[in-house]
Amino acid sequence: MTPTASTLTVAIFLAGCLPAVAQKPILPDFHADPSAHERAGRYWIYPSHARPDSQDWDMVDWHVFSSTDLVRWADHGVIFSLKDIPWLRSGPGRRTR
Repeated sequence: MTPTASTLTVAIFLAGCLPAVAQKPILPDFHADPSAHERAGRYWIYPSHARPDSQDWDMVDWHVFSSTDLVRWADHGVIFSLKDIPWLRSGPGRRTR
């Protein structure tokens, strides 16, 4: 291997070891596990959403966001909530939120 090739190989290896740092989060608040889709030039993200005052994982609903340029995102609000599950709201040991 030539000195140039070995230097390039080491540089590529070291670059892969550096941590990736997000420059600008695209979603506000705490959202996780997004599902992303593209339809007719618009990108859609469907993430789960935790309560803003939660200290731990406490997912309560799902939102939908869309963008045409992957920079500016529109929040279309809640599309599904734990409140939409009737059996989850009542009975012993069930959540009551």
